[in-house]
Amino acid sequence: MKGVATRYPAIDAASGRLFNLEDRINQCTTRHKQAAAMPPSLMPCWA
Repeated sequence: MKGVATRYPAIDAASGRLFNLEDRINQCTTRHKQAAAMPPSLMPCWA
């Protein structure tokens, strides 16, 4: 995950909203894998 800190948060081109890394992972999960988004309580700590 080298370079992630320089790329996020970022504006999502499709929705026009600000995405952090957790949002991007959830978007990928729901759009491409067609699975339920991971609830925030289960997201690992990225710090």
